Amino acid sequence: MALTPDRVRAYRDDYRAESIRAGYHGWRHLATMTAICITAICVAVSMIVSLGWAELAIIPITWVIANLVEYGVHRGPMHHLSVGLGRLYRRHTSQHHRFFSSELMAVDSHRDFHVTLFPAWMSLFFVGMIGVPMALATYWLLGRDAALLMYAAIVLYYLVYEWLHLSAHMPKDSLLGRLPPVRFARSHHGLHHDPCKMRRANFNFAFPLGDWLFGTWER
Repeated sequence: MALTPDRVRAYRDDYRAESIRAGYHGWRHLATMTAICITAICVAVSMIVSLGWAELAIIPITWVIANLVEYGVHRGPMHHLSVGLGRLYRRHTSQHHRFFSSELMAVDSHRDFHVTLFPAWMSLFFVGMIGVPMALATYWLLGRDAALLMYAAIVLYYLVYEWLHLSAHMPKDSLLGRLPPVRFARSHHGLHHDPCKMRRANFNFAFPLGDWLFGTWER
């Protein structure tokens, strides 16, 4: 069944009525997620005692790893129903991809952030249950300061991802929507929102390294 603009608008009305509580405020949601991440980054950086220039390579290495994880999760359980990850699939494929199409990419108000940003508790999960084990592994391999830097870098990647994803779904003439990196992200991500392409193209969001490596980058 074609995802026409009329069907998208009808689904938006249903989603808002059924899934967004009356007290929800999108900018507060964004501020909460941002505060959680910035606090985690600042705490980690403040605990670093000494770093050499070579150790700074941890930042780009961490971002490459995060990019490939983003690619794998998006191409895998976010678009293919998997045991134990059904909620992730439903939120992304069944909700997000019905709320936005390549023709209707922009939110109508801050309340639509609800279907664009991950829930605020997901930020806590990412910061604690994903970031900390990765930092502990780095601590075992490279030491305390390297682990703290890696942790800060992985949380920063998540924060940038959330902001860019939201910005790409903002109106084109908005303050965020006019930024050059956002224009690229909107173009790249917009193709992914074509129902015919969403399971085969443009799984990375703003930095299409995984798409380039695995041959899924379409322009």
